[in-house]
Amino acid sequence: MFRRIHSKKNRPSLWLELKKEFGGYFESAGNRIEKSLIEYPKTVFVAMLSVMLLSAVLAFTVMRSKEVKRIPVLPHYVHGDLGSVVRTGEALNDVLTLQSQISAILQKDSLTTSDTLILKKAFKQLESIQSKIKSKPQ
Repeated sequence: MFRRIHSKKNRPSLWLELKKEFGGYFESAGNRIEKSLIEYPKTVFVAMLSVMLLSAVLAFTVMRSKEVKRIPVLPHYVHGDLGSVVRTGEALNDVLTLQSQISAILQKDSLTTSDTLILKKAFKQLESIQSKIKSKPQ
């Protein structure tokens, strides 16, 4: 019922081709580095420490940022308890409902007086929702 899929394992890959082409160079460089590390361990250690020390000096002097970045202050209506989050969610739901009503009315070819009154009422409700969200909680 289930057959095993046999893949072609003899197919050359990019890694194998790169290894075949440049492998000798990497191997000889690795051998030279290993030989120098074995031959001069103290010199390599001192060089490593001096590079770390130079990096620390540069980090605290030359590359130091002049400006102190401040944490941005969130508006007061973002802070609060779970109730304010729920009120904001309800306000968002109301805004989306009003937006869909407004877009449905504006899709019409001609507006009647009742459509104009509905639009005015919707815009007033949007302003009241915005003022509720922006006002400070008590």
